[in-house]
Amino acid sequence: MLSRAIVKALFALTSACLAAQTPTNIDRLLERAQSGHVEDQLKLANAFRSGLGVPQNAIESARWFLKAANAGDPGAQTTIGYSYFHGLGVPQDEKEAFKWIQRAASSGYAPAEFDLANLYIGGRGVRQDSAAALDWLTKATRQGFAPAQVNMGLLYTHGHIVELNPAAAVNWFRKAARQHDAAGEFLLGLAYELGSGVSQDASQALQWQGKAAAQGLPEAEVHLGNLYQKGTIVPRDAGQAIAWYDRAAEKGCPAAYLSLMRIYTDPVRANPELAYYWALVVSRALPSEAVTLSPEFLAGLRRGVSPETIQRVETQVEDWMRKHPTAIPSFDFFELPEDSARLLRK
Repeated sequence: MLSRAIVKALFALTSACLAAQTPTNIDRLLERAQSGHVEDQLKLANAFRSGLGVPQNAIESARWFLKAANAGDPGAQTTIGYSYFHGLGVPQDEKEAFKWIQRAASSGYAPAEFDLANLYIGGRGVRQDSAAALDWLTKATRQGFAPAQVNMGLLYTHGHIVELNPAAAVNWFRKAARQHDAAGEFLLGLAYELGSGVSQDASQALQWQGKAAAQGLPEAEVHLGNLYQKGTIVPRDAGQAIAWYDRAAEKGCPAAYLSLMRIYTDPVRANPELAYYWALVVSRALPSEAVTLSPEFLAGLRRGVSPETIQRVETQVEDWMRKHPTAIPSFDFFELPEDSARLLRK
């Protein structure tokens, strides 16, 4: 039986039609879409999803994806499955999500094969079936689909469905990393850092983690911040740590919020105003089961700043939360920064 953390980490459905195109003539595009041109239905669906050229409208986006899906387009079928799973423009319905994703996977569409594996492994919309999950994940890896390669590596990392094999995990992470997949790069770097399935190598670790961070993977940015804050395999540098945390925070990464709160409450870098600011962000962004900030803790932070500053900070935090929707972690293991090392084990 998979643990909840593993299920959450592996279950990350892709949305196959995210690449939106700006329509040059919305009336002409609508006319062609209504006439049954699948390519134009997809363009229109993406336009309504992103708000490019038309007002953003999840219901209209889903309607046009559904038309393209009914016409047999596997990318649209996968995306409408994603929409049903998350309730985006359609009622949330995991069984309906499974139906559409299964249809796309049956045509050999790699992103759908990957999603179908995740549905089976999580028992979402279908009874949990490890054998079916491994079968569909294997099909996606054979097509070179990098997210599937990453998930296969995670299975070997933890010995779920397959036999525990850190070296095999590294092999799969490397395959994904060679395709410039940010998650694969980060996990390969973490393997080198920990010596999990490969000889420990700080230089290789920083190289691959740096590649992932350069691509904007928040987990990699937070992890690099941790390395600089603690002086692990790099010289200690609080300024660098804060810079990496800030980059991840801009993406709505809860782990970065927590790291910034901690660094500004540390006696060495104490900053009561910023500590209170990030503590408020943490209290709004992180699920209560992940971290709970006691009223006493917040009250203690407020004692270090003036009433005027408290009012200003609280207004700034409300503005921050409006502009920075909380991002879904790429890996459940990184809800808290110090959990990074738990991802791989020797």
